This record gives sequence, C-alpha cells and structure tokens, in this order.
Amino acid sequence: MQTENVDHRITDFGSMLHTITSRWGDSLREMSITSDNTRIDFSQLSNAPLLEKIHVSDLTIDGLERALKPTGVWYHLDTLCLTMTITFPLLSLIALSAPHLKELDLSIDASKAPPTGNQQVLVHPLNLLKIHGPHSPNSGSALWWSPNDPSDLPSCIQIARYLDALFPAMRELTSTSRIRTWEIVWQLMVLCQTTRADENCRRPLCAQD
Repeated sequence: MQTENVDHRITDFGSMLHTITSRWGDSLREMSITSDNTRIDFSQLSNAPLLEKIHVSDLTIDGLERALKPTGVWYHLDTLCLTMTITFPLLSLIALSAPHLKELDLSIDASKAPPTGNQQVLVHPLNLLKIHGPHSPNSGSALWWSPNDPSDLPSCIQIARYLDALFPAMRELTSTSRIRTWEIVWQLMVLCQTTRADENCRRPLCAQD
C-alpha cells in the first residue's frame, strides 16, 4: 500500500499515529498533522524513516529532542514545519539529524544568545529558514531585544555567526515578526557568506622582481 500524504484533524491522535507509522511507516513520504488541543510524541515519527516532508501545526509536541538524538535519523527529510519554539542547541540537533534538510519553518527562542564554545561547523544544504513569533503552548520565554539599541548588536552578530556555521548554504531567512532583528541577523549572515567567499578567492601575492 502506497501512502504518501496523511492529513489528520482529530482530537486524540496518539494511538492513531502509532497505527499509521506501524503499518505504513516504510512507505510514508509526507505527513501533515493539524489538530487543536492535541499532544503528540514526535519520536513516534521515527517509525517512518523515509519521510521527506513533515508539517505539524496547532498542537503540543513532546519528545522532539529525543527524536533528534540519533545523528542522521531524518536522512531523507527536506522540509520541516513545526508550530513550536525551540532553543539554539535544539536547532543544532535538527541540523545534525536531518543532513539533507532544505526548508525549516519554526520559532526560535532568542531570549538567550546561542552558545559559542565548541560551535558545530557544518556543510549543510539548508536554503530557507522561516521564523515565526513564539507559539503556545511550547513557546517558552521568547523575549526579544530592540534593534534600535546599538548595545544589542553583539547579540545579533553572535546569532548570525551561529546560524552561518550551521547553515552556510542558506539563501533566504524570513520572519513574521514586526521587529527587524531577524532582518539584521540575515544581513549579517550575508556578510559572513561574502567574507567567506572572499577568503576562498584569495591568492598569495607574489613579489615582482
């Protein structure tokens, strides 16, 4: 049985999700889940290792970090859309777990600047990062700073360097927020990319006699 797209809008999804992934996990390529006031364990989707697109919205997601722990577990995934807020370390896990991800759509908790020690530097193909405002009930404390305050620029630089190290091939970063901070971060990422390209083109200058 070929099952490529499953779209469920039901209240109790746990047992149904288990049944779907147990019976058709080896044939699922795309899964879209939308359901109000519902909680699912994301690790259940690991039973569908060939998933290429996952869209999850309007529900509480548990077990995401557990599902991301094995490196490369989402090897075939190219699109991931989650209406939840994640931390920067969890974003790194997504990059490691989905090495062929090209489009990512979620919210990032920017109340804490990303860690800089032992930063992962990856060759990752992600092209598009869509960032939304904080989502309930998984939103956490997604506080933001003012882009008009010059003292906040170091935080923007830190985030830009962190994202550039994870996703050096990124071609677009969009945000639904009215605050321009993510726009500033993207411009800084472009600067990182340009600087890296310039360094790759540099050649030693030979002195002429």
